[in-house]
Amino acid sequence: MLHIQSQLLDRLSTIHTSQALKDGGGLNSDFMTIFVLVMAASFILSTVLGVVMAFKYGRSRRAACYCLAIGVSIPLVLILFAILR
Repeated sequence: MLHIQSQLLDRLSTIHTSQALKDGGGLNSDFMTIFVLVMAASFILSTVLGVVMAFKYGRSRRAACYCLAIGVSIPLVLILFAILR
């Protein structure tokens, strides 16, 4: 049973470890393009809804503003550090 699970995990992780995928090959089908677009749109929609819910139903708008500001600024700072290295 453990061996079967290991093979399954190896198979599922190939999207992250396959060199052919990293070189840009293998993800060019129409299905994959549509899937990625739907996934991106879903992520954007859920993020916007989360922010709206935080402001509308949260106890403190100030806390929601702080969390939003920190959630935007920390990734931007990390990206700037990565670019400047």
